[in-house]
Amino acid sequence: MKELSIHIGKKTVIVQKDVLGFAANRIQFAVLREALYLVEQGVISKEDIDSVMKYGLGFRYACLGPLEVADLGGLDTFYHISEYLMKDLCNDTKVPSELAKFYEEGHLGIKSQQGFYDYHDGKDHQAIKNI
Repeated sequence: MKELSIHIGKKTVIVQKDVLGFAANRIQFAVLREALYLVEQGVISKEDIDSVMKYGLGFRYACLGPLEVADLGGLDTFYHISEYLMKDLCNDTKVPSELAKFYEEGHLGIKSQQGFYDYHDGKDHQAIKNI
């Protein structure tokens, strides 16, 4: 499968063992958990969380992985930041309350035209077109 993927121009990764949720989803949901925590704590708005990712981290992670970013930033720097920051990050194991609220209200994102953002009046098609 790897050779076929490479042959048709795709990038491949080798996952060493099975893990619940797959590697990419686990990273995505760790980011989502912290993003929702910051919004729920009133630290930052949902719009600004998305801006942080699109215009800050997005540029970085579009060309580098998180371990490459750490290497470039200096592992000593990342170590010292980790000493105080890791204990302050959200480590909740429940579904984030904001996500649960939207789900329970039937606000499922673009598919229901309402989620964190409003997708009525053609905004759903525009959002998909902008990807």
